Amino acid sequence: MASALDTIRESWDRKNPSEQRLMVIFGLVMLGIIVFLMVEKVSSGMAKLESENAQAREALHAMSRYRHIQAKAKMKGARSTSVDIPETAIALDVYLNGILKEMSIQSPSFPEVRENPVGKFIELSFEVSLKGLNIGEVGELLERVETGSQLVVVKELNLDTSFRDKEKLDLEVTIATYKKKAEKKKKGKDDGDDDEEGEDS
Repeated sequence: MASALDTIRESWDRKNPSEQRLMVIFGLVMLGIIVFLMVEKVSSGMAKLESENAQAREALHAMSRYRHIQAKAKMKGARSTSVDIPETAIALDVYLNGILKEMSIQSPSFPEVRENPVGKFIELSFEVSLKGLNIGEVGELLERVETGSQLVVVKELNLDTSFRDKEKLDLEVTIATYKKKAEKKKKGKDDGDDDEEGEDS
């Protein structure tokens, strides 16, 4: 270690004053560049952190608004006598595709609708995946789905950070609607009497 320092010292002493000044200036410039890069990196990290915090605040606001919409819908349903469930269900793919077009969001491939008997009605639902949304689009989409029709509800949703863009979100959402069960026609007693009268004549 001592020999290395001696070699550097000897090399420094052999240089004339102008060369020594140039080396000092070069060293100071390099030091300034290093300090600048470190400050820039810290500033960039703080800006990114602030952006993530802003996104988190916006996400909380959107989810709070969504819960508020759901609460209002439940209160409205409680005040009303009943929702008129039709015999023909709303086409969920057409309903959702219309909302996505209005929001300029690319429509996904729509899966087959699942049917599940619920009392006197049949629940129809499907799950779709939407990639690369910002948090504002997620909040607006949920609001439009919930408020566009009393017969359509959001049953489940899951949000994940997009793999391609960490500032975007991937949404998996299950929406559902309802229809009446088809009533089975029963042959009444009167129908039987009419048949007998027809045979007598």
